[in-house]
Amino acid sequence: MEKSREHILQFIDSYSPEESKMLLWALLKCAVAGNIAEMLSIERQNLLSFYEMLAEMIDGVYEEYSLEHKQMKR
Repeated sequence: MEKSREHILQFIDSYSPEESKMLLWALLKCAVAGNIAEMLSIERQNLLSFYEMLAEMIDGVYEEYSLEHKQMKR
């Protein structure tokens, strides 16, 4: 449980809502247009880092929510 909160807080500390939306849009554009090879190395690295942290944050949110949900049912 503590690890999941750590992932959530790490994501929030690393990315603002605006930056998150911008990076999500960039990921979608790359997926649709297939232009990731045209990006600068640092841009690709930032997108990959964002994706990895987003995936960890999503896992953390689900873990937190499922624990809260189970406790509410008791």
